[in-house]
Amino acid sequence: AFILLIAVFNVVGSLSMLIVEKTIDIKSLKNMGANNNLISRIFLYEGWLITFFGIVSGIVAGLTLCLLQQHFGLLRLSNVPGAYVVDAYPVIVRFWDIVTVFVVVSIISLLTVFYPINNLKKKLKFAEV
Repeated sequence: AFILLIAVFNVVGSLSMLIVEKTIDIKSLKNMGANNNLISRIFLYEGWLITFFGIVSGIVAGLTLCLLQQHFGLLRLSNVPGAYVVDAYPVIVRFWDIVTVFVVVSIISLLTVFYPINNLKKKLKFAEV
């Protein structure tokens, strides 16, 4: 949960910085006739793309570590063989655990993208007045 919280702040921060850096591009799009909804959607899709690749790479890395642990026993419980019933930390990979992690992290990540987008919408509305 703590790592997910850090990831949420990372996504919000990076998307907010991206919006600040692209202010000139936003003005250019507005001058070419783009409305506020189109500009907001661009950043919304970009935030979703960033979170999707983060989720997929995290699941792939986690599965890789779990499979390595299952086959090679990287994390040993003791250096003395036979000290415990099992020598290596047991790991079981379940399909529904992967699906649950994907869905929960996707929902949380997708909701966090809306915060910088709402700030952008407020800025765009303020700039119109």
